Amino acid sequence: MQDTTENTYATKDLHFAAFLKVKGIPLLRLDDYGQDQRGQNPLYFVFEDPKLCEELETAFWEGDGEDSVVNARDYMASVKDLRSRLFSIIRPRPKRGTKVY
Repeated sequence: MQDTTENTYATKDLHFAAFLKVKGIPLLRLDDYGQDQRGQNPLYFVFEDPKLCEELETAFWEGDGEDSVVNARDYMASVKDLRSRLFSIIRPRPKRGTKVY
C-alpha cells in the first residue's frame, strides 16, 4: 500500500516486510493507521521507495525471477527481528523483578 501523504510504502504483512528488509529497503518505522474494516488497529511496516517496493511485491507474490530470491538465513533473521519489534509494541515486557503468572 503506497502512502500518498508521503513518499513511503506500508504493509502489514510480516513476511513481505521481512523480504523487503532483506532486499535492502530501509524500514522507516512501524505505524498505526487507525482501525481497519474489522475494527482492529493493525501495525504497518513503513518503508522508503514505494516504486521499488511495488516492483518487489510483484516478484514476492509471483515467486518468479531473480528479484524473488533471497538468502534463507537472512530472511529468517529478518522475520525474527520484525516479529520481536511487533511484540515489543503489542506486549511490552514486564520490568525486571516483576513476577509473570
